[in-house]
Amino acid sequence: MAVIGNLKKGVNLERTIEDMEVGESGFTLPWALSFDLEKKPYLNLEYPISTEPLGTSALPVTRFGPGPSDYDVDISNLVYKWSIIRDPQSVYVGVDKSKVVPLATEEKMGSIN
Repeated sequence: MAVIGNLKKGVNLERTIEDMEVGESGFTLPWALSFDLEKKPYLNLEYPISTEPLGTSALPVTRFGPGPSDYDVDISNLVYKWSIIRDPQSVYVGVDKSKVVPLATEEKMGSIN
């Protein structure tokens, strides 16, 4: 048995957060976002992104710049409970640590109590 045809991102292969263009918005799974002991947010760029909220893919993400941490996530209208994790960059099995990036707090996301 063989695979006939080509895989194309965004057509028959899911795009990931990392594939987003600057200025693009989309939705991903809430567990793509995690928090460390100091409540600093981390985003796993290997999670799929969709153009509209589908099922559990309801976490809004916007890429505002070309850098690896240039993403805004909006948790204000999401019903989800996150756990605090000692080292968010090592919790995702099989994921390159450089793909789990720290995000800005306070000025962009608001305070996290």
